[in-house]
Amino acid sequence: LNATTTVKAIAYLNGTASSIASKKFTMNPKRVSVGTVDALNKLADDTEFTYISDVVVTGQTGQYLYVQDETAATLIYGQVGQTYNFGDVIMQGWTGKKVTFKGAPEMTDLAGFQASFFTDEVPVKEFDTKSAASLENFSQYGVIKNVTIDLEGKKLVAEDLTEIAYYDRFKTTFPEVVEGKKFNVNIIVGYYDAPQVYPVAFEEVVEPEAPAIYLRGDFTDRGTTLQFQPTEVEGAYMVTLDELNGEFKIATEDWSTVNLGGNEGDVLKVDEIYNLVENGAN
Repeated sequence: LNATTTVKAIAYLNGTASSIASKKFTMNPKRVSVGTVDALNKLADDTEFTYISDVVVTGQTGQYLYVQDETAATLIYGQVGQTYNFGDVIMQGWTGKKVTFKGAPEMTDLAGFQASFFTDEVPVKEFDTKSAASLENFSQYGVIKNVTIDLEGKKLVAEDLTEIAYYDRFKTTFPEVVEGKKFNVNIIVGYYDAPQVYPVAFEEVVEPEAPAIYLRGDFTDRGTTLQFQPTEVEGAYMVTLDELNGEFKIATEDWSTVNLGGNEGDVLKVDEIYNLVENGAN
């Protein structure tokens, strides 16, 4: 049916007719069918719609339900009568009305949501503090890497000191914050008159330990007794020995993580800078 219609029916049994049953189906001429989240977000405000494709859930808390497909993501706000988990697929057929709230698209006046019977993989989009502030990425699920957490200012701060505000919509358990400690933060991109993000998970960034590097030559039987030590100058290391003669290389214990030498026949001179060659000669 594509218009308001009254359907009438009558049944016959052994030549005897029943009374006429009548049912009026009222169609909403304003309601449009929409098949992508991007198209949903671009509807004019107050447009009523039926969504005719599937979407995947990235988060739900209270009346906030975040979903996305391969084109975009959006916020469904209101009571849907169902509880969903991350990755649940919501099947087509639900209805709503598109509005704009605090500068961002939102779907309200909801009906027709069904329980999810299967799940789908949720891609993790990588953001920085600038792209997470873009309204184009509203409601997208992703991760911001290598940020520090400003608990007092409620901000995530990147290595270049750009920052974005966060709001703890999902009542996420925050990690212990120590000066200099960095995290990869899984987020949903939000907007409330201004860009913000909603943290959903934290992973501490563990910096790999620098491997021990040794001066290895004839004078150490190619062993690992002379280890380079860090200095007060970042990136500068030193090793002390009484006398240096013969062939040598600078390498880790396994001879592969670091293996630095020179060009064939090179001879070092005191107080001269020398550029080492990876896997170079003695």
